[in-house]
Amino acid sequence: MLVLIICAVSFICGLPNVSQGGIYFFQLIDHYAASISIMFLAFFEVIAISWFYGVRRLCSNVSEMTGRVPSMYIQFCWFIAAPLLIMSVWVFSLIDYQSPTYGNGAYQYPWWAEAVGWGIASLSLICIPAFAVYVLIRAEGVTFTEKLRNSIRSHFEACKVCRQEYCANPLHNLSDTDKEQIKQPLQEMNRIMSPRNGSCMAESSSVRSLSSDDVSTSKSSKKKSCWKRATDPAHRRGRRIQLLQMLVLPFIPILALIVQTANTLHDILIYRQEVSDIEAQVTIATDLGKVVTGMQLERSEVAFFIYTNGSRLRFNLTQRYFITDQTLMNMTTWPLASVPRDESKTQTYEVVNKEAFQARLDDFREKISPEESTMAEVMAWYTSVNAAMLDILTNQIKETDNSGVWRLLSTKITQ
Repeated sequence: MLVLIICAVSFICGLPNVSQGGIYFFQLIDHYAASISIMFLAFFEVIAISWFYGVRRLCSNVSEMTGRVPSMYIQFCWFIAAPLLIMSVWVFSLIDYQSPTYGNGAYQYPWWAEAVGWGIASLSLICIPAFAVYVLIRAEGVTFTEKLRNSIRSHFEACKVCRQEYCANPLHNLSDTDKEQIKQPLQEMNRIMSPRNGSCMAESSSVRSLSSDDVSTSKSSKKKSCWKRATDPAHRRGRRIQLLQMLVLPFIPILALIVQTANTLHDILIYRQEVSDIEAQVTIATDLGKVVTGMQLERSEVAFFIYTNGSRLRFNLTQRYFITDQTLMNMTTWPLASVPRDESKTQTYEVVNKEAFQARLDDFREKISPEESTMAEVMAWYTSVNAAMLDILTNQIKETDNSGVWRLLSTKITQ
């Protein structure tokens, strides 16, 4: 039931993140909950373990699990370096605080959104000081100093015999009076059992004669299988295997994350290549459309020039030629176009490049005159050139089956 309630509350709290404006709410939570709260919580965790629980007890626990005591460098990091560095990072993050933004500063959050962010951050920040005040009030003592000393003091007491925090041997917790009462029966029992089994028992004066440590030692003296030795942390092989697991297992999710990131990066690179190809096709089509438009305007001006026997009242042909030439020069990629050889042989074509087309166009312009050129020949030449370029433009659009071409093309046309 508790898990169901937690899942339901988490589901309800996560619903704003999947709404239309969820990215703004997610960015707000990430800015305050991640960058401000984590360092604050990490500082007090290190303080609670290293200072209140004690580095000595922590080293004893590590030695009990691994068989080795942490070095002085590790103890120094636990006790001094880690709290100091974490607090420094947290303080400097507050000094360099900046209001949250989205889209590299394109959207500035209002003041009430910052208040909501600080409220979210305070939900995790206020727990530690609030509980500290609660423990300080309920601590034993009369003065404030006594209450503070009793509230931060660790209540763990080590066993006087084995020096462990959690001692499972009941004989270690006996008082001196109880030990004296059971000492005589144990000595008599050891004296009776020693000749029978022929083995040398422990000293009769020792209270540990029938302790659980001896029972566990006698059991462990039996030969264990390889699997049991490998899974037993008390054995050297077991400790090595567990240490290997501790070193290898954390890298498994990291490796999975690297593989996932590599796949995502591969998809992004493929998408960027597709977008680049689409943009190149759109650029070629746009430039070619501008050339066709310039050629159409030039054709109308030349037709009017021939029809009026050389009149220049409507427009200056030199200026129109210059505009068309500028459009040709601005083309980044020139498709192979088929153009007529001259104005009289409109059915003979050849494939030319950009420079050859410019030279052919200049030659044709020089031959235009009201006396030598006819309206039909000039119109046929311009029409053939425009038809060849329109065919290339149509083929490029047909070969592309991506709708992004049309979106980019419409954007460039509107610009």
